[in-house]
Amino acid sequence: MNDYFDGFDEKFEPKNFNAYELFKSDMDYINDLMNIIVERNIVEKKPYFAHKELNNIEAEIGKIINHPYFLNAQDQIEILSELVPIKLNAAKLKNRAYFKLEWEI
Repeated sequence: MNDYFDGFDEKFEPKNFNAYELFKSDMDYINDLMNIIVERNIVEKKPYFAHKELNNIEAEIGKIINHPYFLNAQDQIEILSELVPIKLNAAKLKNRAYFKLEWEI
């Protein structure tokens, strides 16, 4: 049995792997949550809640970017083209929510 597995490489990396479809539902969820925060003006009305949810959005984006499927995917550019604008917008809104909280206290 050991002779059979002698040539087996434990660090198998899949080639021609597209992860866009795997992360599509997560990206849709993140995008929908950002749209709700922006459209309903949550940052101005409830800055603490907005800051907490924007932290969660950034954490979800970080999970996707650090996921092994993403790291080995060929379509990283397509995934990042959707995630980077959301991450930048979330950082901007989080900054605005933080300053709103700071001035209210």
